[in-house]
Amino acid sequence: FIGDWAMHNVVWDYKATPDTFRNTYGNITLTDRAERLHRLMPLEALDSNWATNRRFASPFYGAPQRFGYNVVRLYPTNGSTTVTVKFRGVNQSGSDADFRWGLVATNTQFTSARYSGLQKGLDADLTFKVNAGEPLFLVVSATPSVFKTVVWDQAYETVWRYPYMIELANAWPQGFQNGQRDACPSGTARHSNGGGCAPTSTPTTVYVGPYATILPGGSASGSARIEDQAVVSKGTVTGGIVGGLSVLGSGNTAFTVSGTAEVRTTFYPLGFFESGQGASGTLNLHGDVEYRGAGLNLSAGNRSGFVDATSTIGSATDINTKTTLTWRP
Repeated sequence: FIGDWAMHNVVWDYKATPDTFRNTYGNITLTDRAERLHRLMPLEALDSNWATNRRFASPFYGAPQRFGYNVVRLYPTNGSTTVTVKFRGVNQSGSDADFRWGLVATNTQFTSARYSGLQKGLDADLTFKVNAGEPLFLVVSATPSVFKTVVWDQAYETVWRYPYMIELANAWPQGFQNGQRDACPSGTARHSNGGGCAPTSTPTTVYVGPYATILPGGSASGSARIEDQAVVSKGTVTGGIVGGLSVLGSGNTAFTVSGTAEVRTTFYPLGFFESGQGASGTLNLHGDVEYRGAGLNLSAGNRSGFVDATSTIGSATDINTKTTLTWRP
């Protein structure tokens, strides 16, 4: 059920009121709002030979939790009639990893779809027929083999994530089209320190990781580090680390990071709910954060989940282990 549901969500392919979902949420590829920047999950190269072996992996902070799912855009190579995906799930000790996954081809209006058979297990290979001009998506759902209870306010770092690797034939994932890194967004270029995308005015003292982005509405200075899949959309980073799937700023609302604060969030953009917010001092802000309170600027502690001036939930220890993944035949 979970895998089928996730695949049908690509175009909101429901018998009941699909147009309501499409009109409310828009299509899966939209990036017109800060909260839509990570609808599609960007993969990372598995190793330095990705241009030859076409092997990629889910980001550490972006791998799905129990019953969650990733949607990854794939781009078939010109003239291809089939695409092959070799899938290898990662089973962290104690996580009881299992997966349901498949491919979804849609029309250009994202209102109808063709589906592959639903795949399962840690290892599976799939070849799928593709037609010219059809958008194509890989959908990966985390379905652990042993039921994992997750309570509504459970701390993020105590919830398992389920990473995976893929090898492609006749296709490239978003971010690596045609065997090369995608062009940076308008107004940005590859930054010399880290290789990510940033305005050319960004100081070389700032690290921008290969999958991170500073958009023209944002800025970073000093020893700031922008890591992982983080996006500085609107706001300033004068120190500390911004990583994970963090998006700083929303619309015209900026968010600031300073001191040695570490921000690695995975939920809505910081600054989405109220204005004048920031993270400073030694604050460790991570996971599925809902940062609430106009002008809130916390400066200490480990915080995740619902975060306001009085919250204390959080830990510096993640049950998930960040390791170098190795392909298995």
